[in-house]
Amino acid sequence: MIRQAAAIPIRRRSGRTEVALITSSDGKRWIVPKGGIERGETPSESARREALEEAGLRGRVSRRCVARIRYRKARGVCRIDFFLMRVTEVLESWHEDDVRRRRWVPLAEAQRRVDERLRGVLKDARASIRA
Repeated sequence: MIRQAAAIPIRRRSGRTEVALITSSDGKRWIVPKGGIERGETPSESARREALEEAGLRGRVSRRCVARIRYRKARGVCRIDFFLMRVTEVLESWHEDDVRRRRWVPLAEAQRRVDERLRGVLKDARASIRA
């Protein structure tokens, strides 16, 4: 099984919750930062690292997984654990800023912009996001 971890970066702005979305590496889809879990990393540590590398975001990552999906890829079954990340710092430049765009959007808009699988994750995590 291929194991990955993802961050759902959130912040409060003007009384509402916003989610940071990034473009996929091909620039065609809106996603959240995710990637493989490296040797010696916990899934939440991986989510933190991916948020920094792919989105230029730092913050506090929950220890508890708020959503999990499994799906079949060409290389086998992939499991992604999702963790909330309360963003404390937004960098102007970051490792992958040449291939990814970042956009802050209200939670409801984030759900409309992402694919069906990620839409379900955001819906499942909604109670945790608002807490």
